[in-house]
Amino acid sequence: MKHGAWHKRQTYRDMTFRQVPNLTIEERQAELNKKLKPYSLDLSKHIPIEVAHGPGGGTPPSNYDPDAQAFFNAVQGGGDTLTTTEKDATNQLVLDLKDNSLWSVFDGFYPFVGGTASSHKWNLLDPQDTNAAHRIIWLGGMSHSSTGILGNAVNSGGNTYWNYVSESATEMSVGLYVNDGLTATPYGAYDYGSFLETPTRQDNMISIGFSNKTTKYVNFNKTQYKSTTAGSYTKGLFLGQSNGADTSQLYQNDTQIFSTAQTIYPTDFYWGIACSLRLDAFNTIYAGGSPERGYGTAFIGKTYLNQTQITALNTSLVDFNTTLSRN
Repeated sequence: MKHGAWHKRQTYRDMTFRQVPNLTIEERQAELNKKLKPYSLDLSKHIPIEVAHGPGGGTPPSNYDPDAQAFFNAVQGGGDTLTTTEKDATNQLVLDLKDNSLWSVFDGFYPFVGGTASSHKWNLLDPQDTNAAHRIIWLGGMSHSSTGILGNAVNSGGNTYWNYVSESATEMSVGLYVNDGLTATPYGAYDYGSFLETPTRQDNMISIGFSNKTTKYVNFNKTQYKSTTAGSYTKGLFLGQSNGADTSQLYQNDTQIFSTAQTIYPTDFYWGIACSLRLDAFNTIYAGGSPERGYGTAFIGKTYLNQTQITALNTSLVDFNTTLSRN
């Protein structure tokens, strides 16, 4: 075949876009450049593309533990807000509880973040707005702030809806992280309590200071009050527990300050935070024995902790409340 005026036979080679004759290397490169030019990208004219984050686009995946994120969703879904510091501290608390095999031993765990009555009601372990999930119902004049909750020494308290009988418990542990209100002299003050008058008086309770700043009480059986003057009237973890069979204990921080012989009487009523939860003549629940003390954290469960668990719990609570500047 003839090519142009050269009258020279040339063979043709397929160069993908069209057939061209055999050329020198320089000519081939020039020819290829001409073919690629329409496909080159002018970055100065590119169109930005929005990249979706997470499944189906939308919100980026959370960097928090899924259980911590579920708690945040509940708090924020209720109309409250949490600071990044509160979220980070709460997330670390969740991780610490899980790392130390403490996450599943409690039924209610309350970090009191968000600064309001509605944000402080949520159970970290099960953030559903139901009695069965041990969401707190606040009673009386409880104060709420970024440091936690503070009683009014009159009628304040919180109903956890935790009942020893309905929980089918055989042992139990209750406690709080005390962080405020220690200047006033207490009078008939309960830190945790469950009280029924009939068929016999059942006054279950723990108190870091019932009627003075030196005597602490624990009781899980009717009116068999046990007391000690060991320990101190200071901020920190205050925990009471019973193995159900023969022993009741009090701990302050990670130190056992009292252990005594006592069985549990199965009181069929709810336990209250920062009060002695009671029924009036009309079977209306109210808070008695309200202290002026303040708390940064509270918990309750059908468990009996060993020393290793209590040490780990104390460390976790100190770190949590210190991070939130309320230690």
